[in-house]
Amino acid sequence: MGFTRSRRINPIVIVVIFITALGFAAYGGYKYFTKKAVYDDLVKSCTVQADAQVISCESHQVTKTKRVSKHHTKTYHETWYLTNASFMVDGKEYICKYDSKTDFPVGSMTTIKYDPNDPDKSFIGSNPQNNYSEYMKFMIVGAVLAISGIVSFIKYKGQQ
Repeated sequence: MGFTRSRRINPIVIVVIFITALGFAAYGGYKYFTKKAVYDDLVKSCTVQADAQVISCESHQVTKTKRVSKHHTKTYHETWYLTNASFMVDGKEYICKYDSKTDFPVGSMTTIKYDPNDPDKSFIGSNPQNNYSEYMKFMIVGAVLAISGIVSFIKYKGQQ
């Protein structure tokens, strides 16, 4: 005959889950919202458009790892280009440094947007690269851990 053994949930495990959840959520939230604020400020302040000449465009490899199953990950490489484009504002030359997946031929013309109050703040194209969304996964992991902590707490209270 079989019997089922009731497993008691250790309250220390629940506390550790909550602290871990708070850590992930706090880190992800902090990074997400600070990076998003910088991005939004750049988009809002860069209102003037200008033509710029590409003076250099150097490629570099970016390595990314993606989980494809529970026990396997796939590593892949992307080529990114660090582009320097020169533009003039009130007779003064500025250099726009921009990292993207687009290869700009040296000597070609491109359009940039810059902040009229601070021309050093600039980007190539109509919108800058969005790099803040990568921190959303930390907030999601924090939420999942928080939910598992709540479920564990409910089970723990039900056993008493």
